[in-house]
Amino acid sequence: MTEGPGQGAECIVVGGGLAGLACAQSLSSDGYTVQLLEAGPRLGGRASGGLFHGEPYDHGFHAIPAAFPDTADFLEGIGIDGDALRTFQKTVVLNDGAQWRRLRLLGGGGLISSRLIPRRDAMRLAALAARLMISGGAAPADDDAGQSTEAWLHRTGLSTPTVDRVLRPFIGSLLLDRGLSADAAFTRFILGALARGPALLPVDGMQMLADRAAATIAAAGGMIWTDVRVEEILLDASGQATGVRLSDGRRIGAQSIVLAVDASAARGLLEPVDPEAAGALPTEFLGAVSATFALSDPLYRDATFLIDSVTPEGENRVDLLCQVSNVTRPGSPGPYMVTAQSATDGWSGVDPDAYADAVAHHVRASIPGFDWDRTAQLVDARVHPRARYRIPPGRRASLPGPRTAVANLVLAGDCTTHPSIEGAISSGYRAAETVAGLHP
Repeated sequence: MTEGPGQGAECIVVGGGLAGLACAQSLSSDGYTVQLLEAGPRLGGRASGGLFHGEPYDHGFHAIPAAFPDTADFLEGIGIDGDALRTFQKTVVLNDGAQWRRLRLLGGGGLISSRLIPRRDAMRLAALAARLMISGGAAPADDDAGQSTEAWLHRTGLSTPTVDRVLRPFIGSLLLDRGLSADAAFTRFILGALARGPALLPVDGMQMLADRAAATIAAAGGMIWTDVRVEEILLDASGQATGVRLSDGRRIGAQSIVLAVDASAARGLLEPVDPEAAGALPTEFLGAVSATFALSDPLYRDATFLIDSVTPEGENRVDLLCQVSNVTRPGSPGPYMVTAQSATDGWSGVDPDAYADAVAHHVRASIPGFDWDRTAQLVDARVHPRARYRIPPGRRASLPGPRTAVANLVLAGDCTTHPSIEGAISSGYRAAETVAGLHP
């Protein structure tokens, strides 16, 4: 870079993931001068991706529930409308060890498969879907009972085989938690959003969100800098934040600072200035490993994803497999982009290249008629060690809010709300409102 951040911004936003982008977009559209500083080479954080021969792919599997309210506002605000969004079918295809079976997602009669789910469980799931469809909200409700997802599912009366053979792989693949240990209210929030509307992907993949947000911020006068790492929050003698110190020693001043980085990075910057807020940030994480392939022939035709319900915990399991280009580029002549993803909770020394080999083995075993070796080319493989923080019962109540002990230092990020796209974006909006309250 021949240039870098300058002085005089009303607000510095540290972090270019969805939380930071939502905050900067909101503030800049309201006329505030904003500088966004991102430590990495590109924006988007966990919601980033690339292109291969014109076909988009994401770094891991992503889908956006259309029923997320703040996410819908964010998409509208950055100019991503219905023409730029594609819909997953309201089905998944599950490998039960004998064959692939189609399951209908929550909504429209419940999660139903006559061969995998006993009639009594199917009726309970239909009733559950109906309750979830009318229990909408902008955030997870308080869970006074402190239940885990697994305990909640069993308390609904569902049988153990239905929980273990169907719901554990389905929910576990979405939340990276096959142990179903997450706060039940959080899981109900996610499932409720899926029950009330479709899951979406932008036509150019998740990176489209960051690219459109950056263009919107720049059009409103905001400035964005990548490869700029913040090392310290600077305070004056009265305890007010005056700016930040960068890794190259430069000091950038601002009237307010929004810290919109992941929990680990936020803790390092917060501990010297607000150890109590730093101590409230999550410290336990769920990891994931992903691999993306370009196929010369389509693996399957539908706009859905495939889930493995039978392979035990271990490095050879492929939780989820999705031919994403069926969603983003229906009718495309190829290449056909396929992303695989697995939770890595408890795994040690995950090797992304070994995982790519495991995906190939999985396809050969579960789809024996497909010539994977001739057809597939590895495009991307990576480990996400902190893909999502753990959210056991009661954890949301102890997360820090947007305010810190430093009056003009504000927190954002899903680590202040709940670990989802909606959690990240809503935290960015909440941080922007807090900054606006400081400088009306």
